[in-house]
Amino acid sequence: MTLLAYRSRYYTKRRILVSDSFNRPDAALNGSRADTGQLWTAHADYQIVGNLLDGGQTDAVFASIESGKVDVAVESDLVTYDVAGNERRPGLVARYVDDNNYYGTRLSAASGNVVTFKVVAGVQTNLATYTVTITSGTVYRVRLVVKGSAITTILDRVPLGTVSDTALQTGTKVGYRQGISLLPLVATEMADAFLCTVA
Repeated sequence: MTLLAYRSRYYTKRRILVSDSFNRPDAALNGSRADTGQLWTAHADYQIVGNLLDGGQTDAVFASIESGKVDVAVESDLVTYDVAGNERRPGLVARYVDDNNYYGTRLSAASGNVVTFKVVAGVQTNLATYTVTITSGTVYRVRLVVKGSAITTILDRVPLGTVSDTALQTGTKVGYRQGISLLPLVATEMADAFLCTVA
């Protein structure tokens, strides 16, 4: 799995800003370098295990990395788990300033949706809720495109919708946000392959 950040419109030619395949020895993500050279800043729960990224079992923890651009497209393969009502809801973040200011999108098998939201001064506001079938344990390619005031969410190459918001205009970091609804959770392998390109 690779996390990517890049500048583009959906799947046209992309200028890669950040790319990480996580193909390296098992270790904490924090302080490790992406394939493109930038350093990850991550909560201790984020671990590279078997060339995949595991986000752990703590709610609302982050892994971020500098893209150098405000307008980005962030994508990764994500897996959500719902085990006996204990759900892991992985997601992506863009224009991340800190844990209290960013745009995000996340998957939920239990709710059967993908939610795109903003967090400003620590307050979360849902911008869009897309009703889709999300199967626990299935890999989904999730893409969050933030360009100007337009925020587009794409699931498995299918655009779910675009919303407009101007609250966050300066953050240049991208990455992951882990979310779970209840503890404890028995699950592993949250994400694979990160990519960020210019939007």
